[in-house]
Amino acid sequence: MSNITSTVYGNFDLTDETGTVYVYGLTATDLGYGARNDQSFANLGLVEGDEIKIIGYRGSFNNKIEVVSAYFVEKVGGGETPPSDGTLSVSDILALETGTACDSKSSLVVAITTRGFVATDGSKNIYVYTQGTNFNGVANIGDMVKFSGKRDAYSGMPEITTVTNVE
Repeated sequence: MSNITSTVYGNFDLTDETGTVYVYGLTATDLGYGARNDQSFANLGLVEGDEIKIIGYRGSFNNKIEVVSAYFVEKVGGGETPPSDGTLSVSDILALETGTACDSKSSLVVAITTRGFVATDGSKNIYVYTQGTNFNGVANIGDMVKFSGKRDAYSGMPEITTVTNVE
């Protein structure tokens, strides 16, 4: 998969030995032909370069063939297999569009501020903004935490806001 144009709805190009086709909306489960997209693509944890198997219907838009009402079957190559519980690594979260809700895997706290903390998955960091919630002070440097919230950005820097859980 390549050229992901929406990590909310799951729009991207899918290429194999026969050519490339645009996938207009990929969901985690079969919703049926013509069903409204449930925005579950982000929970799959897929990234550009992943090799996947999908099932969908042939459609067209502006005389260009595309796959519609598609759902995910399995990942057959690429990076790490997406977790079955829907949790994401910090790297996966950074690939999401702003405004996307997410649940993190265990992440290491590497810094604490008066407004939250910085978490890492070992390769990427993200700021978890907890000010205004009852989660201030729940983490210490070196703790492994999981968090739920919304992928956001402040002054161009990625962060998690609208935090609903830290454990």
